[in-house]
Amino acid sequence: MQPTDPALAFWIPICSLIIAALAIVVAPFVSWLVAGRQVATSLAVAQKQVIAPMRQKWIDSLRDRVAEFLSTAHWYYVAGGDQVVPSPEDEDKFEEHESLQIQQVDRKMVFMLNQIDMMLNPKEADHIALMDALNRVRAGCFQQGAPGRQHIYVPDLVDEARGLCKVVLKREWDRLKKEA
Repeated sequence: MQPTDPALAFWIPICSLIIAALAIVVAPFVSWLVAGRQVATSLAVAQKQVIAPMRQKWIDSLRDRVAEFLSTAHWYYVAGGDQVVPSPEDEDKFEEHESLQIQQVDRKMVFMLNQIDMMLNPKEADHIALMDALNRVRAGCFQQGAPGRQHIYVPDLVDEARGLCKVVLKREWDRLKKEA
C-alpha cells in the first residue's frame, strides 16, 4: 500500500532516519548511564563488604589492647608495684630483680600504649581523651614510690579510661551499623 500524499511519502523516510539516528545516539548514552550507576552501586556494596569487617576487627583489637593495658596497670598497682619490701636476706638480689620487673612492666605498658595510640584518630576529641587517660594510668602506676609525690589512686584512673574507651567503641559500633 503506497501513501497517496506526496508530502507524507517524503517525510516518512526522513522521520525514520531521524528516529534511527536518535536511537544510535540515545541508546548508548542511556546504556552508559545505567552502567555507571551499576558500577557505583557495585563499588558501594564492595566497600561495605570490605570496610565493615575491617572496622569490626579494629573495634575488637582496640577493645583487647585497652583491656590488656588496663588489667596490666591495675595488676601492677594492686601488687604494690615498686613498693614491695624485700626480706633482709634477699635484699641484694631483690633490688636487681625488682628493677628488672619494673622495667619489664613499664616496657610492656609503653608498647601497648603505642599500639593503642596508633589505632586512634588524633583529630577526634574522644580518642585524644582516651589516650590522655591511658597515659595518666601509666604515670600513676610508676610514680607511687617517688619521694614528694602525692598518692594517685590508679583504680579511679582505670575506671575513667574504661569509660572513655566504651564511648569510643560505642560510637564506632554505631557508625559500623549505620554504614552496613
